[in-house]
Amino acid sequence: MNVQLHGWRPTASITLEGALAALDRPLTGLCYSPNACFFVRWQGQAMFPTGAVAREWPRVYEARFFAEAGELRWQRPVTGEPEGQAVYISEAPSEPPAHWDRQTIGAQLSALPGRYLLRGERLDKQGLESGWYWLSSAAVGKIAVPLDLDRAPDQHRWVALEAQEYIGSAPGQAGRDGNRTIVEERWRSLTTVEAPK
Repeated sequence: MNVQLHGWRPTASITLEGALAALDRPLTGLCYSPNACFFVRWQGQAMFPTGAVAREWPRVYEARFFAEAGELRWQRPVTGEPEGQAVYISEAPSEPPAHWDRQTIGAQLSALPGRYLLRGERLDKQGLESGWYWLSSAAVGKIAVPLDLDRAPDQHRWVALEAQEYIGSAPGQAGRDGNRTIVEERWRSLTTVEAPK
């Protein structure tokens, strides 16, 4: 089945909070600051797993916020201004928020679901709010991950990032010859899967 991928971009630079507020939908985000990489939930405001993460929020320079319907990417310039560049990617042809322009990223694309296993062998809730779990490993340390689980996690389940790849014609002569390539990828959700045996 062929799909069309759309992008919305604000007409001017925008803060991360401004971009999230304009989209007005619950999202899960992976954020990068100079000192940390961490997950955040957005439900009208940022929801943090710990106070240490909350203190890093103002220093975020890059973020990817995602849900089944689409993904927001935001990046602050290296000069440090609070406003940055944003794009929201979705298959839905709905209208963008006010002061955002819509563009077509690709047409006649094939959608291919994918999955990335997150590194970590243990899930526990010690010291975290409801809906958050520590994912930890000796090599990486600990990161709080937002998960909606219908049962308690166990050692036989791993955390996975569900994604969607979009395959389209390769550029130039290669595309004219029928070759295809990954045009875009967007993240969709976090889930748990059975650990490999």
